[in-house]
Amino acid sequence: MRYFALINPDNTVVQVNPIEDKHLLNSDGQYTESKGIEYLQKFYKQYDYSSGFRWLETKKDDSIRNTFAGIGMIYINESDCFISLKPYSSWYLRQSDDGHYYWSPPTDPPDDDNFYYWDEDLFQSDTEVANAGWILSTEE
Repeated sequence: MRYFALINPDNTVVQVNPIEDKHLLNSDGQYTESKGIEYLQKFYKQYDYSSGFRWLETKKDDSIRNTFAGIGMIYINESDCFISLKPYSSWYLRQSDDGHYYWSPPTDPPDDDNFYYWDEDLFQSDTEVANAGWILSTEE
């Protein structure tokens, strides 16, 4: 069983479908992603594939395209990855040493033993301050 995500023209995942392996084999009996795409396009004819809808394989073990796709996630063409929505406008895409992508804030939190949380409005109001955007979390 393999899984394919339907991506809309805005690069948002709108559907994730399992497909039995028998629908993914070429004439030589070898798996190909393109056979899965072909099968899904025939089955789901209601989507206008010429306008940007497309199917891409996703794996539960995160071994391709960064992570297992879920409805509402986005697909980033340049990085060939699925990822959650960008949490804040100032955050940017980074790649970890193991090759996975994640959203990262533009500044690091202060380097101490306290817990901080991100405040986008604070960051946007004063981007020149070191550790801009981070607010110390206080327990009550």
